[in-house]
Amino acid sequence: MPRPEPAAKSSQVCPDVSRKGRATMFDSNHVPAEVSDDFGSFRKEVLKDALDRSLAEVEARYLEALMARFGGNVSQAARASGIHRSQLQKMLARHRRKS
Repeated sequence: MPRPEPAAKSSQVCPDVSRKGRATMFDSNHVPAEVSDDFGSFRKEVLKDALDRSLAEVEARYLEALMARFGGNVSQAARASGIHRSQLQKMLARHRRKS
C-alpha cells in the first residue's frame, strides 16, 4: 500500500482536496486515474535517485574517515572495516572518479 502524502503537496494534482480543508492526508485514491500511473512511476524514479545519492554520500564520507584513520593504508583500513582489500580499492576508485 502506498504511503500517504501530506495534503499540502496534493494541491498540484488534485486542488480540491486541500481547498476543502477536510483532508489532512492524501493517498493514491485521491489522484485522478489519468495521472496515477505517471505519478507513481515518477515518484519511484525520484525516490530511487534520492536514495542512490544519499547512499553514495554516506559511503564517500565513510571511506574518507576510514582512510584518514589509517593514514591512507588500504590494507589496514580493509582489515579494520571487514571489507576485502580489493573491494575497498574498487570503492575508493569509484568515489575518486565522482569527485
